[in-house]
Amino acid sequence: MKRIKLGITGPPGSGKTTLAKYFQEKGAAVISLDELGREITLRKLEEVGKALGIDLKDQPVEIQRKLIGKRAFSDVNKLKKLGEIVHPELKEEALRRLREAEGELTVVEGALLFELGLHEHVDRVITVIAPEELLLRRFLEKSGYDEKAFRVILSYQWPQEWKGLSSDFVINNTGDLSSLRERAFKILERLRQDP
Repeated sequence: MKRIKLGITGPPGSGKTTLAKYFQEKGAAVISLDELGREITLRKLEEVGKALGIDLKDQPVEIQRKLIGKRAFSDVNKLKKLGEIVHPELKEEALRRLREAEGELTVVEGALLFELGLHEHVDRVITVIAPEELLLRRFLEKSGYDEKAFRVILSYQWPQEWKGLSSDFVINNTGDLSSLRERAFKILERLRQDP
């Protein structure tokens, strides 16, 4: 298999992070936009706090993250402000890691793959989709945020249908984890045969 750079995206609750883990199990290096975004946010705490109107000094990291999430996900304009601070460096760092990747398969995983223009820097894109009520249920179970936060986050992202139209593979993730794993391995097989 020649070196392949693969993008994985989808809305909150779609299963994109789980899908990326299945590729990681098969030896892929994974660049998580969420993890990078959290690191950059913590480095820019003072600027983030000022933009969102919250005092983050002398708080444990977990509390800082909760305060930022609660404020940013309450209003799409606040989420945009956070994005203006974090996203330029996030894109730059993701591209640097992509350039330096050495393995056969490198995966860039994150909801904002298209919004940040990172889809232009990978060979193939997988969009993971699901019906909105299922996305919401998974988001509520996993995130600790409410439905309003879900709606704000969704409104900040391209609709999953648009992403699907611009992708090489679309996985409708309505089944269980074993069927998602099976789809991952089928895609990997196809990439190996025809990168």
